[in-house]
Amino acid sequence: MKVFDCKTMRVAVIFSALAFTVGVFMQIPALLSLFDAKFLEVILAFIGLVSMFFGLALAFIIAFASLFPKASKRLKLCEH
Repeated sequence: MKVFDCKTMRVAVIFSALAFTVGVFMQIPALLSLFDAKFLEVILAFIGLVSMFFGLALAFIIAFASLFPKASKRLKLCEH
């Protein structure tokens, strides 16, 4: 099974960007104080921060994984 091919890396990058974007949008209620319930704002902000961290961590893992020689060789064949 080839883990580091064009399709899986593309899906991972899209998922990373989507997780980070969702995390940023979950921060908006806490920043603007849209709800009277502070507990809900804290929960949304926490989930948003976790999502942002996961998105960045996944992006760094993808970048690190693409440095391996076999993965780099397979990814050179991709059309950008």
